[in-house]
Parts: sequence; C-alpha cells; structure tokens
Amino acid sequence: MKLIRSALVIAAIASAFSLACGQTNSWSNRIKSKTKHPLASIFSSCPNYINVLSIDGRRFENARGIKWFYLPVPRTDTICFVIDERGGAVTYHLFDMDTDNDVAIHAQSSYFGRSIGATNTSDSIETGTNGDIMLCNIDRDAKSTVPDLANLATVKWTCVLNIPSRRVVSQNIFYYDRKGKLILENSSSPSPSK
Repeated sequence: MKLIRSALVIAAIASAFSLACGQTNSWSNRIKSKTKHPLASIFSSCPNYINVLSIDGRRFENARGIKWFYLPVPRTDTICFVIDERGGAVTYHLFDMDTDNDVAIHAQSSYFGRSIGATNTSDSIETGTNGDIMLCNIDRDAKSTVPDLANLATVKWTCVLNIPSRRVVSQNIFYYDRKGKLILENSSSPSPSK
C-alpha cells in the first residue's frame, strides 16, 4: 500500500512538472504575419506589398517590420506593433494578449518599427513606470554632412507612450559621436489632447 501511494505521489508530481514544462507561449498559434502582394503589383515596376498582422482573427494591414511585425513589451503579456497610416502618420498598437484589449495611440511620424523581425533589429522596447513604455530606434552607422555633426556615429530616437492616457508623452533624438559623446539633442513633447 505504501508503495502504491508513493508511486501515485511521484506520478502526480511528474504530471504537474510535465504540464508546467509543456506550457508554452501560445502566441505563435494566435498571431499570424504575412506579406500580401496585390494583383496590381504584377504590372508595376515598383514592388508593392502589404504586411498583414492577424491576432486572434483581428486583422491589421500596413504593419511595419520584416518576417513578423511585433515586439513583446518586457515584463508584460503585451505586444507592440506599428501601422503606417496615410500621409506619413502612424498608429502604435499595444495589444494585451491576456485580454485581447488593443490600445491604439496615434502619432504624426515615427522612426520605430521598420526593423522588427530583422536579425540585427535597431528597434527595442523598455518599460517604465505609471503605464509608460519607451520605444527606441538606434542607428549605429549614422553619417551627416552638417559641419556640427561631422563626427556623427550614432543616432538614438526615443518615444515615450503612456498606455492609460493613450498618448505620446515625448519624443527625443540623441546624436552621438564616435566616442559615444552626446553632440546634440532634439526633444519634443506633444501638446495635450483636448
């Protein structure tokens, strides 16, 4: 009897361990990325394609990136992706994979998102406090013909989004020389929404 009880306890522990280890992020089953080539592109001399991101059946066209079109937001179950809009504007999407809640934040322009999915992506995301996340794009091979930026080597663009208020808090561009010294900084804070 003692042997049977021990075997059952071991089996239960092994089963729980197997379930815990077997659980994987099911995002790959829920998120689909594809590039669609419209029929009109066959007759065009310029390549024409549309990046499509589908999450739980919701479809988003004109997503930025290569291969897949989203990045996970660190320490959350949220993904971030960027949709190009008409006139150069963008919409940042912060999609909560637990609740299927999509927070859309509009901006006039963005450097972020074009290298999502690339082997050496220049795009990254950092989490902050009070619902802030910072989107970063770093160009480590920057050059300039402007005399003040003759030693330019790196340009870092950042954008802080606040999820609860659904707005862009700030955007900054930092210019660094070859030694990593800050040469110039351009900052902007959008005017508050009415």
